[in-house]
Amino acid sequence: MAEPFLRADGTTELNSAMSSIVWGKRQNFVVTILPWLIALPTLTGICFSFYWDPFAVYVVIVLTSVAAVFITVLDFMAGRKMLFYCGVLGAFGIFLGCCVGAILYQGWLKQYYHLTYSRFYENVLPSEFAAAHSDAGRLDFAAGAVADASKSVGYMSGGHIYCVAPILNADALRAEFWAIGVDCCGPRSSFNCDGVAASDASELKTGLVMLNDGGVFGGFMLSPFDFYQRAIVQAKASFALVGTDKPLLLRWVKRDSVDSATNWYLFEPVIFYILSLIAYLIMTAFCALVINRSIKRAELLQAPDQKVQMNRRGEDYGAASDDAF
Repeated sequence: MAEPFLRADGTTELNSAMSSIVWGKRQNFVVTILPWLIALPTLTGICFSFYWDPFAVYVVIVLTSVAAVFITVLDFMAGRKMLFYCGVLGAFGIFLGCCVGAILYQGWLKQYYHLTYSRFYENVLPSEFAAAHSDAGRLDFAAGAVADASKSVGYMSGGHIYCVAPILNADALRAEFWAIGVDCCGPRSSFNCDGVAASDASELKTGLVMLNDGGVFGGFMLSPFDFYQRAIVQAKASFALVGTDKPLLLRWVKRDSVDSATNWYLFEPVIFYILSLIAYLIMTAFCALVINRSIKRAELLQAPDQKVQMNRRGEDYGAASDDAF
């Protein structure tokens, strides 16, 4: 005599239901974690390794992309669903990692690495040629060097004022180095970027060399440096200044504020990096729940009514018991 509600594989309906619940939890966990792990190397590599070894980062992106496509195709051909969704979410995570990583790297981290690991010059005179310090990340100027706010110019574009002021000694008119900032000056002879207005010639100052890398979108749109160069051209014409066409553009900061000014380019992106990973993990967890419920709903719609089947099996079992007695 057959056991009640016994399946062909030897499990009962109750055991099968419990197994479905456990498998559903496993599915949710795998679909949450695996895409996150696939996307993690891309974002991490771009943010923290691209400066030293871009080729290795490209290799990681290619390998993780291939892995995402492989498990997607493999699971699809096998008629399963869990790894298929993992692959799709993983590929999307790689794309997001490239976008977020590029923004954080170009906007902050590249500048931080440049300031930290490039050459450091001391006792620099404003009259020295900028080309002699083209490899610099930090310039400690000699006493007497000032950002001459009286010869500053602000260039308006896109709702922002791009400010420049020449770094000079006494009444010199040759400007090889320029202090820059955004929305911290007037149209003429008014410059207050990084606290320049509060400084004097006797206070030692440092120039943090800003990178002209074209921004995230490269040649597709103008970078802030294009606007700084236009302001410099106007300042030269307005105040009879001379100097190279390729000056070094600096953040003009107090000597004791160098570390905080430099670390700002690290702390900000690290916070966004962590928040991005948390946000993507929450997104994959949400997608896992939606996918799991959708699959279960589809299976219930396609399968016969299990409750009716169980009732019928119970009736058949009862009838068989009566016949036996």
